[in-house]
Amino acid sequence: MNHTKFKHAIQQLVHLSPACWKALGSNLYTKTIQKEQFFSKEQSATKEIAFMQSGLMRIYYLDPQGNEWNKKFLMADDFVMASVNPSEQSKVFIQAIKETELVAISYADFLALAEKYPKLLELAHRLTAQYVSAKEAREISLLSMSAKERYQRFLEDYASIKDELPQYHIASYLGVTPTQLSRIRKGINI
Repeated sequence: MNHTKFKHAIQQLVHLSPACWKALGSNLYTKTIQKEQFFSKEQSATKEIAFMQSGLMRIYYLDPQGNEWNKKFLMADDFVMASVNPSEQSKVFIQAIKETELVAISYADFLALAEKYPKLLELAHRLTAQYVSAKEAREISLLSMSAKERYQRFLEDYASIKDELPQYHIASYLGVTPTQLSRIRKGINI
């Protein structure tokens, strides 16, 4: 599989030496996750770090009543791992919504390489900072915006995939029921 998109995504964050690229490349593998299969499940350990070449996944959690609540949608060019803190078990499920192609590296191999190539630690820190920033923006929107405003933001943030998602996944992401989402959509003529 061609890793051009993967290399471009990393170069946007850090500059890796040719030796680091070579070492990293020799530890990469490709992986396909079929629709409805899991990249990771709640209570799993971080086993790998992956980059989405193509596809669509969702990160969700279960509330005490067993209801699914979508936290984030992942698409091509996103990085993914079971937990932002690899020393803790995952609190979420990561599931493919459609077939997803990944470029991955085992977390153990990544850590071993990071000891030799500190730029990989910088990469991990930058990815974590991006994640925390996006999480903060999402929390602010949930606390300060109406459901209609959140839906309009969703349409902007996920314009390229909004038509690929079932309405119940969108409703879950917005924190509303499918019936409430239907009313919101009617109210803005979609």
